[in-house]
Amino acid sequence: MNYQQTPTGEGIMRDGTWIPADRQNRDWRVYLTWLAQGNSPDPPPESALIVAQRDANAVAAKGAIELVRHSIALNQQDSAVQQLEYAELDRALAATSALTAEEYPLLAALVGIDGADLNAVVTALDQRRTDLIQRIASIHAVRTQTQQAIAAATTAADAKASVENIAWPALPTPA
Repeated sequence: MNYQQTPTGEGIMRDGTWIPADRQNRDWRVYLTWLAQGNSPDPPPESALIVAQRDANAVAAKGAIELVRHSIALNQQDSAVQQLEYAELDRALAATSALTAEEYPLLAALVGIDGADLNAVVTALDQRRTDLIQRIASIHAVRTQTQQAIAAATTAADAKASVENIAWPALPTPA
């Protein structure tokens, strides 16, 4: 019998046939007995390792992108309160008269948190929104460039390098 490791380490190959790591599987139990006799499987083929690493890196990159998307959705798009704050912010930025807490209650609730007074809150929120839009655009650009580089890759090494060389824009640390 000739056993060979799989690139992912999940199961084993015997004569080109995959055997899942499942104690209910008779072939897997035969393999475990073979191992217990002091035998060891051949390593996976090198090309398969490169493909597995590329795939793992791509999954990790996709996971990071999805995490950012989810975070953005939770923090900006799906937050009803924040949407209302931004609506008040837009009205406050367009206002031609003095801002009052009665007219902008959500913004007024942020006095002392985001600014010393209502005008400072408006300035801080406007800057935060501008920064967020710029970060989203930067992340989107990196994501698009990486997708294009992976699509243009002619070898597994090129695709792997595309994923390994992702330079995500710096995100601010929470205060």
